[in-house]
Amino acid sequence: MRQGYIVPTLDGSATAMSTTDLRKSPVTLTITPDGNGSASGQMILDDGLSPNTIASKTFTSINYTFSTSSTDSTKHTLAIDPTISGYTRASGEFPNISTIKIYGCAEITEITLSGTGPVKAKIINDTAKKVGIIVF
Repeated sequence: MRQGYIVPTLDGSATAMSTTDLRKSPVTLTITPDGNGSASGQMILDDGLSPNTIASKTFTSINYTFSTSSTDSTKHTLAIDPTISGYTRASGEFPNISTIKIYGCAEITEITLSGTGPVKAKIINDTAKKVGIIVF
């Protein structure tokens, strides 16, 4: 995977038997920071059936931005920003994030949600491969 990108994937894409099943699948974010410790990606959501959802703006666009602090290289930020909110998802539909994988990561010690404090999650550090995995 190319450095500098965030790729959202649906966890149930291999086993879903219908679009309804797929829409209930949680999302894994795979982050591969570039040399500056930054990455970005986007996810587009729509009903999967209607034509011209882009032209009619009946879709939702979510931008993901990962950055590394310029003063402390062990501190990172993941911003999740819905830039267009034209699609209203049904109850139980994605994008609930189940897992975040960060490549090129030395060690994850704590997850903090802005404004609320520490988040409880399972943290797996593969220091040999430099991969940090956060499971919610």
